[in-house]
Amino acid sequence: MNELLIKNACVIDPLRGINAETMDIAIRDGRIVEEVSGAAEVIDAHGALTLPGGIDSHTHICGTKVNFGRYMSPEDMRAGRTSRCGPMHATSGYSVPTTYGNSYRYSAMGYTTLLEGAMAPLEARHTHEEFLYTPLQDTMANALFDGNWGIMEAIRDDDTKRVAAIIAWTLQAVKAFAVKLTNPGGTEAWQWGKNVSCIRDPVPYFEVTPAEIITSIVEANELLGLPHSVHLHCNNLGTPGNYTCTLGTLGLIPDLNPKRQTLYATHVQFHAYGGSGWKDFCSKSEPIARFVNMRPQIVIDMGQVMFGRTTTMTADGPMEFNLYRLHHDKWSNHDVELETGSGIIPVLYRRKNLVNSIMWAIGLELALLTESPWQCMLTTDNPNGAPFVKYPEIIALLMSKKYRDAEFAT
Repeated sequence: MNELLIKNACVIDPLRGINAETMDIAIRDGRIVEEVSGAAEVIDAHGALTLPGGIDSHTHICGTKVNFGRYMSPEDMRAGRTSRCGPMHATSGYSVPTTYGNSYRYSAMGYTTLLEGAMAPLEARHTHEEFLYTPLQDTMANALFDGNWGIMEAIRDDDTKRVAAIIAWTLQAVKAFAVKLTNPGGTEAWQWGKNVSCIRDPVPYFEVTPAEIITSIVEANELLGLPHSVHLHCNNLGTPGNYTCTLGTLGLIPDLNPKRQTLYATHVQFHAYGGSGWKDFCSKSEPIARFVNMRPQIVIDMGQVMFGRTTTMTADGPMEFNLYRLHHDKWSNHDVELETGSGIIPVLYRRKNLVNSIMWAIGLELALLTESPWQCMLTTDNPNGAPFVKYPEIIALLMSKKYRDAEFAT
């Protein structure tokens, strides 16, 4: 029996309405209990905050595309090196660390649960193998269904029960936690060198639209009573003026479950752009936050951009190709037959670049304008907007207007 007593803990637990109350916490065999024996190990937590373990609800840490990111950028792997120390493994990598590097760095920030944002079902074994070497966190993965041929054929036939059956079988077979849609229909169009510009464009050769894919899969998800809502990476990511597509997509989502949200919209910063091009590029965070405030069935995450080097990786292959044409840097494209794909390029977000600076501001605006903190999650879409080690800095920006003003002044 292992016993632990944390004394003088300044506890913050929003779920239970505890806000900076000082108390003692008794733990036996990993569970909080009323009291422990006098033989318990004692930790004096005076002067430190004590919080529930952090959950990163959308991150890219394990799987084939993450590994592509590691070996296509040896300069990144030479950064962030740490030596072996006692039972801890040596690590390397900055924006795309090794699996142990991910685990140790998340643990240093108090994170105990990680949700891999996109796992191709055909490549699930690789993801789960890397989970085994992420030792300090509970790990889960979203399975990708955005370009699944069987799903699209069932949607074309207006057969929601068949959609649900395919989802149920796939999740069980690949041991996934939830459903993920990335640029629905667009990833399939990319197999033919095409894309869809928004939710009403037909997917080549399937006679369905992204709107039909989204609504059918959301309905199937709730029909199955799955433990989490659909994760949606909207169409048209990273394109000036894409906020209209984002609002149109969010408007599709019915309130099917009174006990929880029906949709989790990922990295919305990348989908909150106004303007007709890069010259008049601007923020449209306000109309999106206003819409989310009116729809309790929708949860978003920030997808915050921070300045510096990182690696972008996503199942949204056509978006990564467009990004490659902007940056002219290394580019990887990957096709997973009948299911999905991926793209990867390294990027540098510059403080003195107007577009990058507006992107930085949009993520903060979304979080600050969303009235319910339960409807906006803290993420960087790691590593796309920034490596997850930037989370403490983002928290400081959100909590301190003085700090935000100082950053704006630079």
